Amino acid sequence: MIKVIALTQYGFLALGMMLLVVKSKATGKSTQEILAMPDWYLLVIPLVWIAFAALCSRFQKAPLSWSVACVTGVILALLSFLFMATVTF
Repeated sequence: MIKVIALTQYGFLALGMMLLVVKSKATGKSTQEILAMPDWYLLVIPLVWIAFAALCSRFQKAPLSWSVACVTGVILALLSFLFMATVTF
């Protein structure tokens, strides 16, 4: 389950980054001007979630339950999709 959600997050972010590069080439602006933050910062978010979800699934007394980790991952995947959609339109 962790792998599926993480791959979904990375898929949406990768598509969004590719569309962002296309948009930046078409408008002549750099990606930092469009995003107002570094590009690599977006790719760190799924890594942090993977570490959090792995922690929640392996330990009995994790900070939060496994279901909270899954819901958080799905929310991050939706936010990644929204990032892709905002870059596209």
